[in-house]
Amino acid sequence: MKLFLQINNRGIDEHWHPECYMIYKFWNVRIYPTIYDGVRGRVPKQIAKPQNAVSEQQIYQVWTVLSSFEESTATCISDMLLQVSGGHYLDGLRQAER
Repeated sequence: MKLFLQINNRGIDEHWHPECYMIYKFWNVRIYPTIYDGVRGRVPKQIAKPQNAVSEQQIYQVWTVLSSFEESTATCISDMLLQVSGGHYLDGLRQAER
């Protein structure tokens, strides 16, 4: 993961791996970005250490789990709304319970 995006967030430069940034944008889950102190140009210790511990495999696993959750939730909501729109309110409630 040698590529990164540079984003200026409220005057602070953040460098994100593209995968980490997409996870943040889609699901608001922050996998630690590299943040550079605008004055000193270095990474604060509390940010640098956790980022080094995150591997590509872990990022892929986070992406997979969140995608699967989103897909199953969307399917459940869709099924529930189909039941309700067809006048099957009790079936819609059972679907919501699942």
